[in-house]
Amino acid sequence: MKQNTKLFMNIYLSSLLIGPLIYYIVFHLLSADSSYYICVEIEHLDFFLNNFEFKFIYPVSCDQINYYLGFENMNNIITTNEHPYQNRPLYILFVSIVSRILNFVFVLFGININFLFQLSTFLVQLFIVSSGIYLIIKTFDVKGLNFLHLIILCFIFFLNPIVKWGIFTPSHQLLTFLVIASGLYILSSKNNLSLFWISLIFGLLFMAHRAFLIIYLLYVLKKLFLQKKRLLYILNNFKFTILFLLPYIFYTIYIRLLGYEPYDAATQYWGQFIWVYYYFINIVKHSGEWYCQTIPENFICYFKDTLKTLYYLGLPILFSVFNFQLFKKIKNCKTKKFEINLSLIVIVLFIFWSFIGWYPPLRFNLYSIGNGLILVLTMQYLYLNKLNEKIFFLASLIFYFLFLNHWNFENVIYFHPAYLLSAISMIIFIIISYRNFDSNVNEDERFL
Repeated sequence: MKQNTKLFMNIYLSSLLIGPLIYYIVFHLLSADSSYYICVEIEHLDFFLNNFEFKFIYPVSCDQINYYLGFENMNNIITTNEHPYQNRPLYILFVSIVSRILNFVFVLFGININFLFQLSTFLVQLFIVSSGIYLIIKTFDVKGLNFLHLIILCFIFFLNPIVKWGIFTPSHQLLTFLVIASGLYILSSKNNLSLFWISLIFGLLFMAHRAFLIIYLLYVLKKLFLQKKRLLYILNNFKFTILFLLPYIFYTIYIRLLGYEPYDAATQYWGQFIWVYYYFINIVKHSGEWYCQTIPENFICYFKDTLKTLYYLGLPILFSVFNFQLFKKIKNCKTKKFEINLSLIVIVLFIFWSFIGWYPPLRFNLYSIGNGLILVLTMQYLYLNKLNEKIFFLASLIFYFLFLNHWNFENVIYFHPAYLLSAISMIIFIIISYRNFDSNVNEDERFL
């Protein structure tokens, strides 16, 4: 327990170092390429710390006000008419609690600031990413990981477009990384949690992001298929389904006790997923813009979005494919199981998001393909034990992902000279690695 706590604290400390570094690179060194294009504006904000005032370049989201309303008082997402994020209570409650703790500390020490919610959001987003990294490291069972190696490993995760652009603004999209990380952990042999605890934990996580339901169902189905007497297993463990739903039931009761009706903007406003039901009774409630809520229109829209995602991440995807051929010589049972579980989770989530019926640029493909790619590249990095391999591998990722524009760009991607450096680094890495692997590298020196 003590060792696990130390590992997480080191990961979070690494995130606290990397997060500001990413901020400085994206919004200062690469400020010309820092646009989010849609919903988020890069503004010069007037921040103050006691009597010290300063200008601060920071992204401001179009739905920031709705989030801040909940951070100020959790009940606001219930009492405010048709609040769009009433179905994300755990995420909003978490940031709200952090902001209250920080405010107490600042008042205690006589510190007066006007960027409490920005700071709270940033710290919580780093916590979410750190939690995902922690679960991945536990699932990998990474060996010989000192603090320098840990920082480098964390930095790779922060190159993920979802993370790089998502840690600065209030949004629950970073939880999609934690969704996959948690799935990999509970499907692995490292998981020692009982169905009771998994049902309770994922029931709570469902209150932060609905996609945790998919991971929970995957776990339950896996356990079910391993049973010889499946009907008896269902009857004996059905109570855990109720346990999973308890947090949602209590939250619904709480809303009604306050005198309000539960409101789910995802289904009631955007028509996400529920459109499938309406389609089969010949009702189409939304159309135009990013809506595709008929069959097969939804699949066509999603397929087009998938092609754009493959274009957006094309170079690192090709790089990872070449590496699969390279690393197949040293794969062991542990990594093969990891690959199977990752493939299963990514495919299931990919199919799941195809039914959402609302397809803004690339976002939902990045939830599966984008997060999955970073995990694959991270696993491949952990295979390396030669310094020259690591340098060119990291250089290839840094030159690509760090300079990669936001996915909302109308033309998907604009080409930066750094991409050429990334391609050159990839080629050099592949040449060096083939030579190294042909010289009987000692597998014990690797992290995996």
